[in-house]
Amino acid sequence: MKLDKGVISIVIRGVQLVLTIISLALGAAVLNALGYSFGRVAFTVAASVLTLLYLAFVCFVVPKGLNGRTPSLVIIIGESIFAIFYLAAWASIADFFPSTCDFGDMYSAYYYVGSFSENGCRLYQAILPMTLLNFIAFVASLGLFIHYSYIPEMKSQGFNHTVQMSSYLWGCIYPDVDGTGRKAWFGQWGSKTAADEEKAVGVEAGGVVADGQGVGDGEIHPQVTNVDQIENNQNVVENTINDTGAPTDAARVERPLEERAASTSSSDRDQK
Repeated sequence: MKLDKGVISIVIRGVQLVLTIISLALGAAVLNALGYSFGRVAFTVAASVLTLLYLAFVCFVVPKGLNGRTPSLVIIIGESIFAIFYLAAWASIADFFPSTCDFGDMYSAYYYVGSFSENGCRLYQAILPMTLLNFIAFVASLGLFIHYSYIPEMKSQGFNHTVQMSSYLWGCIYPDVDGTGRKAWFGQWGSKTAADEEKAVGVEAGGVVADGQGVGDGEIHPQVTNVDQIENNQNVVENTINDTGAPTDAARVERPLEERAASTSSSDRDQK
């Protein structure tokens, strides 16, 4: 079963968001229980706050404010940094991890727990799996981004293009190759694209968009043909005939095209 890339992006970013919020809450609760800044826990809290800012950037700022575009170098650096952050946070907690929060064990209580309450000790223990799982989640998003976005871009465009704007699906993991993925999820967000502006100019000039495409609203509008125009003109003529049966000035102006052509041909035959 092939999963949709947009769904995969939502799952991965959603898992990262939930784990980050839990890690932040646990770290804040531990620091509150201690009453002072404990470096290992404070690092986890700082990493969690920075992660929330990064997720806000890739999940909302890029799709809405940057029209689904951002340099790929920004994404690969961000994903790498947070994978390293959570690996370091997990390692620091694991290096100073109480095997038990039972205060009957005096060695554990003295060496590991210190001024922790039993509840604070258990909160401290809970940070370990959260940081490990978030490390795995960021390794997954980094691996997918490198495989599907970064390497293909490097092969086709070169390194210099990684500092230029590239289009991505929501979550900035997969590339938006055809430029439609962002609109499929969020509609017309951000500034108009060059194609949208060209269509808008075409409508202002001729009133009809080729290939039946609407402008900016994502809807399909049928293209008006010459036959449709002729039928509309005929309706105007029928509706503007006065009670005496004679067409009004407006009707004379709106005569169908084929009637004008017929009148011209008849005049030519009379002159001959």
